[in-house]
Amino acid sequence: MQEKVREQYEGYPYPLRDPSDDLQPSPLVGPLQDLRVINHHCFGGRRDWQAPFRVLVAGGGTGDASTNLGRQLQSIGTGELVYLDLSQASMAVAKQRAEQLGLTNITFVNGSLLEVAEMGLGSFDYINCSGVLHHLADPDAGARALASVLNDDGAMGIMLYGELGRTGIYHAQEMLRMLSGDRSDAERIALARRFLPQLPTSNWLSRNDELKWDDALDDAEVYDRFLHSCDRAYRVPDCIDLMGSAGLEILHFTPGLLHRPSTYLRDPELLAQTEQWPPLQQAAFVELFSGTRSRLSFFAGRGPAQAAASTDDLDAVPILLTSTGAMIADRIGQEGRLEITLGSVTMNQPMQLGPLVDDILRHIDSRTSLRTLYEGVSGRHEIDLATFHEAFHAIYDILHGAEFLMLGHRPD
Repeated sequence: MQEKVREQYEGYPYPLRDPSDDLQPSPLVGPLQDLRVINHHCFGGRRDWQAPFRVLVAGGGTGDASTNLGRQLQSIGTGELVYLDLSQASMAVAKQRAEQLGLTNITFVNGSLLEVAEMGLGSFDYINCSGVLHHLADPDAGARALASVLNDDGAMGIMLYGELGRTGIYHAQEMLRMLSGDRSDAERIALARRFLPQLPTSNWLSRNDELKWDDALDDAEVYDRFLHSCDRAYRVPDCIDLMGSAGLEILHFTPGLLHRPSTYLRDPELLAQTEQWPPLQQAAFVELFSGTRSRLSFFAGRGPAQAAASTDDLDAVPILLTSTGAMIADRIGQEGRLEITLGSVTMNQPMQLGPLVDDILRHIDSRTSLRTLYEGVSGRHEIDLATFHEAFHAIYDILHGAEFLMLGHRPD
């Protein structure tokens, strides 16, 4: 089975990428590839980036994670990244992207993550494994292999396919297996292109707005989505069990906003009941409620000692990832809402900023600590610390839930 998967990605490196696109400004970086997000959720916001930091990208494909993390690590100056993948063709694309950007901190290794412990690569502070474990014949073995090279205080960022959001995909895969016989890969892709547009509107795939057939899909995407030889999907409890098999715990599902009952429920009594549950139970419930999660992304580590950064720590610095506080305040003031796009989900959050919340938001500059913010606004508005926290959370709960606002610490 592993050999068949390797052959797929040799013939159709995935995802299809044009290295020249990396030269455009401001590339989008997902939460599992952003050191500021990783620091907040996995290292309490206190990671010392002047100390060595080793990253493994397991199943690196055409280089999205290795390129994004490699850029950040090189800017820090002390980071080292190891890229590992079965496919030499995919690795060649990832290498080209790194070379084009002048990234010299990446070691490229061709091989199976199942054998990572025997490769002499050392141990790692962070392991990124996105869209890979669900393509193994034994995902538990893959999770255990990665955990064996994870430092005791290290963390993983994992993405797995979500079962409910992929409704219709596996029906299509089964039908294409029935039709394709012993056709070549190119013939199977041509078959998919002829067959899938004929699905009636009653078919489950046709109802799946995110993943339904689109004539514009490239061949690598057609193969990976509809013709994959080894492909399974997960629900939240399955993710918990998978990490448990490797001696790990899930620290946080990302983006958090899509795993909270308050994002979807409006009945006050039901909302109060569900918000009493532990976060993982809430995530399992919301997954069933929304039915839209085609991907489940999360951070995992060895235990509860890996607490996330907290707003109770007044020395923490609020860090905005995609904008400035003033720009966000202006947008909310003009529109009375905040539009948030999280993958395939776009949310319009009605918001009205009072003078205090507006003042706090405009002074979030990714350099000023909560303590200094409080000292400033308390003098202007004559408030106590409890009032400050309440006002700060009016914007933090939404922006942090969207993974737009993190907490970190400035070097001493």
